[in-house]
Amino acid sequence: MGKQSRRTRTSVGKQQPSQSALVHSFLHAAPDAEDPDTSEHTVRCGTVDVRVPPLIPNWTAHAHAVAHLTEFGWQNVEQTPTFSSADVLAALVDEQRRHGLAHLQFVDLTPHIPVDPGARHDLVIQLSNGWQREFSAAQPHRAAFYFRSAENTPAILGGFTRAHILQYKGADAARSVIRTLPTPAAQLFHRGVTYSFPSIFTQHSALFVARILLQLFSDDAYEETCTACRRPLYTHDGSGTIQVREFVPTPCKHGMHLSCRHTLEEHCQAYGLAPHCLQCTELLPPYTVPPLHADVVSTPSLKV
Repeated sequence: MGKQSRRTRTSVGKQQPSQSALVHSFLHAAPDAEDPDTSEHTVRCGTVDVRVPPLIPNWTAHAHAVAHLTEFGWQNVEQTPTFSSADVLAALVDEQRRHGLAHLQFVDLTPHIPVDPGARHDLVIQLSNGWQREFSAAQPHRAAFYFRSAENTPAILGGFTRAHILQYKGADAARSVIRTLPTPAAQLFHRGVTYSFPSIFTQHSALFVARILLQLFSDDAYEETCTACRRPLYTHDGSGTIQVREFVPTPCKHGMHLSCRHTLEEHCQAYGLAPHCLQCTELLPPYTVPPLHADVVSTPSLKV
């Protein structure tokens, strides 16, 4: 399973919440000696027998895992945040204090995701389903999240691949679906709902991510808007689907839709002006980050 954190990080107060019995059981249970699953096997799904990959992959290195996941249809597998989940937690603390939201409690679950490229592919889905139950509607002021990193990508996307194969009753059908989806970058658990965020969500800053997470607890779902058109950079429908319009990160911590950035550059070039943020006027460097495939992307929550 890889290295595990000795404690769960939280953003509220100095007290650390005790690790739940549910999480503890998943993290410390001995491997099932009767089911090593080192080869492809059949799983009964309703009335259908589904061939699935081994629970324990033969990926010996992260590069090996990335190649397999990319071949299966995941896009931008190597696109991971430049900041850590701990940075997001620290940003959440600051933003909570600024906006009077200190009563909210965020738990960072990222340290519990295996970082071994050969980690079991059923663990992440089991943990996610368990965390969805743990952070239920009965605890409206508590939420938890984890972020995908270069180290834990094999465990997360390997688990999601297996879940899709089971959900869509076969590898071919799962591959067709995965190719249409943005690669998930993070999950947040709140009120019994699992929110899945696409990779573009983490291509800005820890502060930007913290602001969006806090917006899920606010009546104003559109605080983070494009500095050019003033329309939202993301929306959510409350059921776990997050839609993020492709945006360009700026050094001044603001955001701009990709199409708006292109329009701004054309306008500035026509009038001999330097591109700048329309909210704070800070100059913008040339945009060199490759765009994603679609201008509007969304990641539905996966339940298996």
